[in-house]
Amino acid sequence: MISNSLLDAAILKLLKQEFLRTTELLDLDSRTIYEELLANRAEANTPDDSLFAGESYFGLPSFCRCNPNDIIVDCGAYVGDSAERYIWRMEQLKKYIAIEPDKGNFHALQRRFARLREEWNFSEDKLIALNGGVDETTHKMYLETRVDGLGSIACKDSDLENGIPFWAIDDLFPNGYTFLKADIESYEYRMICGAKNSIKKYRPRIAVCIYHNMIDMYSIPQLIHSIDPSYCLSVRHHSYGYEETVLYAY
Repeated sequence: MISNSLLDAAILKLLKQEFLRTTELLDLDSRTIYEELLANRAEANTPDDSLFAGESYFGLPSFCRCNPNDIIVDCGAYVGDSAERYIWRMEQLKKYIAIEPDKGNFHALQRRFARLREEWNFSEDKLIALNGGVDETTHKMYLETRVDGLGSIACKDSDLENGIPFWAIDDLFPNGYTFLKADIESYEYRMICGAKNSIKKYRPRIAVCIYHNMIDMYSIPQLIHSIDPSYCLSVRHHSYGYEETVLYAY
């Protein structure tokens, strides 16, 4: 069995020019972070503590400013932890739409939203929970629950009776949004492909995880740049392991 680090090292060597190209797309502060993260993954080294940048999705000032007109689309909302942190930080927002495919997580998300509406005196339509996923196209998918209890695994297209909806962002939000967040277990690239039109038209702030596999580390920044070259692209790391590497586009 090939270890993850050996696989990452092989991908880095094979696609060196792609990673170099991606490095050039990043702002200056991010280039060193990005290069160190790539080296750590290829060499199976734990990232240095100095790379830790605090809370995910709030790694840059542009993502921490209060905006009462914000419409947040949270893909892979889990149990609503990111939503609650956003509300406590910003206090004001127009709407928060949380998308979560796993049934157990979705029920926990609903309970959290009910509590938050009461605590913050929010209207019903300010916090919206959708039981489904996101993808390049709109269709239905059958899910299997993971044995670790952390969610579900998308398995295959299914019939209308057994599947749950997976939406293309462009289909789900034709009137736009201001902030797109995604942590969806390697579906991030496909999600962005299904959001090309709305990204071009509305230019939302984007905070998307790129740590799930080595290919995402170079392909997602390149994809966003190809959609709108005017985006500033930054990378921040939000854990003491290999998880929670986030690309910010703004």
